[in-house]
Amino acid sequence: MRFREVFARVRARPGMFLAERSYRQHVTLVDGCDLGNQGGILLGFSEWLALRGDLRSVGPHWSHLVLQVASQELGRTIDPHAGEEDERLAIDALFDLLREFLTEASTGRDRVRIISRYALREREMSRNFPPGLTASDVSLLVNCMNETLEALEDWEFSTRVGADKAQVKAMMDRLRWMAQGDA
Repeated sequence: MRFREVFARVRARPGMFLAERSYRQHVTLVDGCDLGNQGGILLGFSEWLALRGDLRSVGPHWSHLVLQVASQELGRTIDPHAGEEDERLAIDALFDLLREFLTEASTGRDRVRIISRYALREREMSRNFPPGLTASDVSLLVNCMNETLEALEDWEFSTRVGADKAQVKAMMDRLRWMAQGDA
């Protein structure tokens, strides 16, 4: 049975194939199908998602990228652990994005083109950062700075960090701008 047929059947009747209707179970099924096809089904999927969502890295597992792209498109965060509605949205997004990817990347040549476009974009973006610093590194720095802003009280912030909150927020904005490729 072809993969498209499998995921159409799973989407129509998940109880036949999965013990529970969860995003995690659906991801596991897709990963298993990909593994059974020697990685040929999802080849280029992470890169396609990164390009589609204008994401800066394919570092996380593709299932996290699906959630990021879907969250962008809905204009709100989708967290499959937050409840049934988000779980359903995540599963729907998974199958919608997979269908779109498989349609766009139906041949090996299509997949090579996607991976090449992604690699070219990453190379161009890396020119905006000091040597050795990647978009993922900048994103990590911004996350750490944000956590520091939230964790420290106003009265102790400047003493512990060496800058006031306004300076840190301005730096975070500049770093985000760099990470988005606008620098």
